[in-house]
Amino acid sequence: MISERVKLAREACALTQEELSERACLPLGTLGPIEIGRILRPSDETIEAIAAATGFPVSFFFRGPLPDLPDGNYRKFARGTSKAEKQVRAMTRQMVEIVQWSDEVLRLPKLEINALPDLGAIDDIEYHTRDVRNSLRVGVNDPIPNLMRSIERAGVVILRL
Repeated sequence: MISERVKLAREACALTQEELSERACLPLGTLGPIEIGRILRPSDETIEAIAAATGFPVSFFFRGPLPDLPDGNYRKFARGTSKAEKQVRAMTRQMVEIVQWSDEVLRLPKLEINALPDLGAIDDIEYHTRDVRNSLRVGVNDPIPNLMRSIERAGVVILRL
């Protein structure tokens, strides 16, 4: 839907409706009805103005519905603003869409990451540490100079927001 993509683009840029209206040279009351779906098909000129103001390609707004956010834990920053939280969630939805698209197009091998059970004893932690090191192909006594690179090699997508 165009409406949710306009909202996502605005939130990813950490803009209010008023700020985006100003940047896109649109009347102030234009974005609200678009974002809630009251205007289902904004004019090409409006979409082009929003695209130029947000840096998103025009084609982004016509890709259909956005994917849902996956279940998971999202860390909330104690001092983060609502605007920053919306920006992070918007960027995460974009990355979910990119990862889903790449899975379809690139046909990458499936990644299986086993959840760790409840870790009670120190011995359990040591066992699971060895297990994770083995799955990342890192020796038990080897340092991990770049943990991010090792995790990425194992197939995990890491996003820096």
